[in-house]
Amino acid sequence: SGAKIGILLLGTNDAKEEFWDTVEGLEERFRSDFETLVTEVSIIFEIVIAATPVPQLEAGGYWGDNLSVLNEIIPNIIKQVCLDFGIPIVAVNEIFYTENVNGTMILNE
Repeated sequence: SGAKIGILLLGTNDAKEEFWDTVEGLEERFRSDFETLVTEVSIIFEIVIAATPVPQLEAGGYWGDNLSVLNEIIPNIIKQVCLDFGIPIVAVNEIFYTENVNGTMILNE
């Protein structure tokens, strides 16, 4: 028999500025697409676990990732969908960073 656990972990490719800064309704579309992904993976695997993306502390690089999308919007959508579907979630973003009183992300040590 095959694997029994499916793990969903999305990342920086899902937070590109070119997508999030130009398409209206993308949060709703991302949520809908993620719900579909959870549903389809649940058909294949007995257990599905989702994880939030690893946070990114600085913008830049070739692809121009949108930090608020990667560090806040996507994790919040994933957490809500997991609650709605009753599947476990690993909050990877919370393992790596915390937000200080100024709203700045700082790396946990």
